[in-house]
Amino acid sequence: MRIHSVLASVLVSAVVAGCGGSPTDANQGSVFLAVTGSAAVGTALDAHLVNHSEVAVRVGWLPCYVMTDRRVGDRWSEIPRENQACIMPVYTINPGAEFAFPLTAPTTPGTFRLRTIVGDDSVFSSPFVVR
Repeated sequence: MRIHSVLASVLVSAVVAGCGGSPTDANQGSVFLAVTGSAAVGTALDAHLVNHSEVAVRVGWLPCYVMTDRRVGDRWSEIPRENQACIMPVYTINPGAEFAFPLTAPTTPGTFRLRTIVGDDSVFSSPFVVR
């Protein structure tokens, strides 16, 4: 499991030099997560990592390193994940490109966001609704 935490911490380490600011808010950094539209419980999500920085970024297999948070009142709470086997390919996402990755919507309705690590910062998607 150590290799997972190491890869997660360097998920897109190349972006640290290329970001104009800290990408800590939803879709305000140069590299961000995007989920298109709403989804039904347990269906496939249209998820992407978007690179609007001026440098290529390298990412691991995102379904293994993207966490899902649920809005509970005015706070976000991480949804625990089951242990899963992860493959370890590395992908390069060029400036201006997007990387689509498979992800399944949570099994309960609500408002959610995706979260991952870029350099030392958390990067979030905008909230999306699961019905």
